[in-house]
Amino acid sequence: KIKNLTLQTLYMEFMDLLLLLFIVFLIVISGIMSGSETALTAVSKPRIVSKANQGSKRATYVKNLINNKENIISSLLLSNNLVNILASSLATVFLYDLFGVPGILYATILMTTLIVIFAEVLPKIYSINRPTRTALFIAPVIYYLNKFLYPLIYLIKLVTKIFLKNIIIK
Repeated sequence: KIKNLTLQTLYMEFMDLLLLLFIVFLIVISGIMSGSETALTAVSKPRIVSKANQGSKRATYVKNLINNKENIISSLLLSNNLVNILASSLATVFLYDLFGVPGILYATILMTTLIVIFAEVLPKIYSINRPTRTALFIAPVIYYLNKFLYPLIYLIKLVTKIFLKNIIIK
């Protein structure tokens, strides 16, 4: 019985570790998306066009993305919000299991701090200082993410357009 309890404890500790690693992974993904948004809005279009004309495939991806900024921003915002909400939800469950109701407050404070610093501020500062490098690095991933999310983005744009139209008219 003691041996079984030890295996169960080890399993739970392993699952907790996996959960924490997954939360860290989600924060990294969020940072990449935040940095991508900044890079794609700050990158020099003439520089990218020049690189694309010289045969750079990555520059061609960037060129396509910056010619379609509205969809790209929507894709990145949707993805980033999904990732941040998932990371925060998982952290809340984890800390609730450890501390009970106060764990909800701890998770809110912890995840707000981690997301603001590591998934927003640092990636955006990096990307604003190196927009071309960042945009060229991430462009293929963002290009295909945008293709994958296009049906949802189309729906979001439609709802937004209807909502704004009703507000502006009234």
